[in-house]
Amino acid sequence: MAKCQRADGIKFHAASQTGGQTMPAGRPTDWTPTLGEEILQLMSAGLSLAAAAAELGIHRQRVYEWVDRYPEFADTVKLAMAKRQLFLERRLLSADVGPVVTSTIFALKNAGAEDWRDKQELEHKGQVSLTPVINLNGNAG
Repeated sequence: MAKCQRADGIKFHAASQTGGQTMPAGRPTDWTPTLGEEILQLMSAGLSLAAAAAELGIHRQRVYEWVDRYPEFADTVKLAMAKRQLFLERRLLSADVGPVVTSTIFALKNAGAEDWRDKQELEHKGQVSLTPVINLNGNAG
């Protein structure tokens, strides 16, 4: 895959005629083994998956398709998401009060929802037994 630049300065990836892989339908894919590392580097610097994909000239949906198709790539993308959360947490720890703190907390609630969401879900396991209570009229209530 070759890195290209449009006339307006935007960089993108283009599959070369010899380097592009062929998908079952015969359409060449832009995926290369190095894309995972590129996404990892961009997300380690704080970019979201959508922004990292855009920086590489691809759509986020294409990344999801590759995650489903290439297990090693999927592992790298998962690591990239964790690295982004690490970046955001470090930024939060070093930030003064103000908009940086607020925006970082907002980003963490979306990027690391399992660790940062306000709502906690608890699952109860086991049995619950109910005992009927008799009211003053003598009826089970």
